[in-house]
Amino acid sequence: MAAVPQADAICRSLETLLARVSASGLKSAEARQFKSVTASAQKLFALLRGGQLQDPLVVSRLVELTQCTDRDDFVGAATHMGEMVRNSWKDHRDWLKSFKFLTTLCRMKFG
Repeated sequence: MAAVPQADAICRSLETLLARVSASGLKSAEARQFKSVTASAQKLFALLRGGQLQDPLVVSRLVELTQCTDRDDFVGAATHMGEMVRNSWKDHRDWLKSFKFLTTLCRMKFG
């Protein structure tokens, strides 16, 4: 399967955000949580780039989430994350399980 057209933009935006969080001086508990977030993000990137994530609702939420994080709107990003967790947990919990904490870390560090 081909990657979704938005895959590169989503992954680039999230990779930039992860690097920013990593450089923010994480406390021990935050660092442990961030390690899980990063692992989940890598699963998400592989699914997007490999074409296995074709759910249009999730892809659109990821686009909206990254648009929010790109402008430091972490409250808006958390809203989109919450929508994915509520509506797509059953099919995407393998990467959403830890990834959902990304917006929480961002609000604590930048928000």
